[in-house]
Amino acid sequence: MILEKLRDEIVESQKARTDLIKWKLVLVAAIGAAGLGSTVIVANPVLLVLVPFVCLYVDAVCFHNDLRIFAIAQFLRSSSDKETVRYEQYCHLQRPYYTFEAIALQWATQALSFVILVIGWATYNWPKSEFISWVRNGNRGIAVLLIIAGGVGCLSSSFFFHLYRHMTERLDGNRGWTLVHKLKSLLPALRKEELIDVVRSDGTLAGIQKTEAKVHREGLWHRAAHVWIINSQGGMLLQRRSRNKEKYPGLWDVSAAGHVMAGENAAECAVRETYEELGLRIHADELRHIGTLRKSHRLEGGTYIDNELHEVFVVQRDIDLTSLTFHDGEVEDVKFVSELPSDELVPHAEEEYVLLAKVRAAQTTSPGS
Repeated sequence: MILEKLRDEIVESQKARTDLIKWKLVLVAAIGAAGLGSTVIVANPVLLVLVPFVCLYVDAVCFHNDLRIFAIAQFLRSSSDKETVRYEQYCHLQRPYYTFEAIALQWATQALSFVILVIGWATYNWPKSEFISWVRNGNRGIAVLLIIAGGVGCLSSSFFFHLYRHMTERLDGNRGWTLVHKLKSLLPALRKEELIDVVRSDGTLAGIQKTEAKVHREGLWHRAAHVWIINSQGGMLLQRRSRNKEKYPGLWDVSAAGHVMAGENAAECAVRETYEELGLRIHADELRHIGTLRKSHRLEGGTYIDNELHEVFVVQRDIDLTSLTFHDGEVEDVKFVSELPSDELVPHAEEEYVLLAKVRAAQTTSPGS
């Protein structure tokens, strides 16, 4: 029953989105006609200021409807109805091909905003031209408003679209998209200021959030996610840490790993870090949690105290190594191995390797392997 209601909500959201786009066209046409004097109505150029804001409002509501649809679809992918799950997974895989409408919305708003900006600029710079006689009642005050409105429309449209794409990526369990990624890559200091949830030694939240630097300086307990990717032959994917890393440069390490950020759960962190470090998109449904391990050690003469609870996950998937991309410069190389190297390996808790060995042993003895 609830599945039917959710499907109906998706259909209603899609209908609302279509209606909003129609109203965008109608309102922009009406405002443009009134503002430019293309009808029997006396021209009132100040009305053109409304065009970018009408477009932005419609775009924002359409993007909101999209996010609502994606959130419902994500829930349906976890339902017990196999046919529903198969259909939603298929739609999820095809989603990149259905972004044209969102892109068209953004570019239409940017184009219209740019036109308003040009009208304002022309009105301001050529007060005695025939253009002003066509756009009657024009003056420099209105011209300034048009320039501001057009500029705000262009910039805000780009921001809304990047925010929309960022949020759709986060709904998928990934780390986000374009604008946020570029800001982080251009300003590495922002990464160091990301907040981490402090936990007690038993893993419960302490209700405190601190930066990564303070957590390690004060020796506070926090969580990290470790992702081990194993292929159908039982090979384990290792990454070689960049030689520019402060900790364990150039050593081979778990497939992907990172701190669980404030407000994030371990599975979300695992999905995000796998994409950040390897450019590999995995879904939370693929993650198999095999254990939580405590590890405490000191580095740099005791000034770096790492008290971590490692949430260990396994993902079973065959991967073409040439398809991996190293986005953040944290990884130099990757390889599949049948045995962990005795040297050049980041030292993790021995229990983690024991858990991993059990998973691989079960995989090789399972039927059909």
